[in-house]
Amino acid sequence: NGWSVADSKGGVTFNNPWKGHPFNINNNINGLDGDPNRDNSGTEIHTLDVPAITAIQEAYVRKVIDTVSDLDNVLYEISNESDPSSHDWQYHMINFIKEYEAKKPKQHPVGMTVTFWGGNNEVLLNSPADWISPNGNLHDPEVADGRKVILHDTDHLCGICGDRAWVWMSFTRGNNPIFMDGYDGAGYGVGGAGFDYDDPNWVSLRRNLGY
Repeated sequence: NGWSVADSKGGVTFNNPWKGHPFNINNNINGLDGDPNRDNSGTEIHTLDVPAITAIQEAYVRKVIDTVSDLDNVLYEISNESDPSSHDWQYHMINFIKEYEAKKPKQHPVGMTVTFWGGNNEVLLNSPADWISPNGNLHDPEVADGRKVILHDTDHLCGICGDRAWVWMSFTRGNNPIFMDGYDGAGYGVGGAGFDYDDPNWVSLRRNLGY
């Protein structure tokens, strides 16, 4: 997850999750250093710049595939909203999954989501991914051209947003709409600003996604 390695990603996070990451050299006894440039973020682990970490990531991917490859209902995503510097690493991991799964009885779609900030959808369209989740305009979704399966996710468009009109506009333009529903943070034990799950707009949006 791109939000797990960066200090104040996009200027909208309150803490630095990199401090608790296992590839932070202060958190492991293996000498693994995911921040060689000492900028207090680990975006380097989503690149190919630290081969020892890439090897561990590949081992993890093999284990995940070995565990779930017999199931039908599996989609793989490389990383959610990683830094733009991650493009080559994500391409590598997509190809790695495809090559490893080719030896298995079943193969599954592999996806890539837009980077954050400054994501470029052409990077997704030119990737080896089977499906993508781009950024874009909530009120005027692009028409899918068949090059990729498109998951039109509000998370990458505007966050907790949208309405039933967006659902149908996205769907009838060949996309697969997904709504990032609200959450009050209660599960973290810190509460939150609150979210009205019964707001008629959200209720209508969810119902129209369910057709």
